[in-house]
Amino acid sequence: MPKSSDHSTQLVPTDSKQVLASYLQENDWSKELNYKLWVTKGSRFCAAQRLEKISDASTTAITFLTAYLIIIGLVPVFMPSVNEKVPPSLLGLSSVGISILVLAYSLLESSRRYALRSYLYHDCAIQVGKLYDALRQAKELEEDSTKRASAIRQITQDYERTLDRYENHTPIDYDIFKTQKPDYFKLSFRERWGTYLRAYYQTTFKYHLLIVLPPITVVALYWLLE
Repeated sequence: MPKSSDHSTQLVPTDSKQVLASYLQENDWSKELNYKLWVTKGSRFCAAQRLEKISDASTTAITFLTAYLIIIGLVPVFMPSVNEKVPPSLLGLSSVGISILVLAYSLLESSRRYALRSYLYHDCAIQVGKLYDALRQAKELEEDSTKRASAIRQITQDYERTLDRYENHTPIDYDIFKTQKPDYFKLSFRERWGTYLRAYYQTTFKYHLLIVLPPITVVALYWLLE
């Protein structure tokens, strides 16, 4: 699997321009590694939460769509007047066609394995978190520079191997992580809410649309046929 973009080239905004973050200016690998571990851990936790939300929203949307199909099948029984406006054959064909589409959509959603990927992201975050703690302990070995350098080198190798084992998180995961530390990343109110809206659009918007659009469409068609 591809390695994560660890966002190591961090730019800090100033009044006139953007400059490199202090840990890059100092050219201190232990500080840069500390930042990478911190960001990767937080971004992977955000990725796990994002996919968990998608998994829940997907299940809810498919459940609602299935319920709508059952309701469509019961409409001619409890509302015979509908048969006067909509031919039973058309209603039956629509029900079968939509059922096939829902089945296909369910299979596609299942193939994306949101729940499993969420678990793996969470597991990755925990592993990186352990490396982050180990690095903080290693940095305290100031009196033994050789042992300190060896520990940091080992943590670096473990970090790279960990990234190789897991799927990359997406840019929106990193952006959401930044909203959790607005003071550090110097995010404005508008930037935070812009990220929230983008995250909603990329995460659960389409599922909410699948839930509310069918009844709205049915009501609109009913009034048009009146």
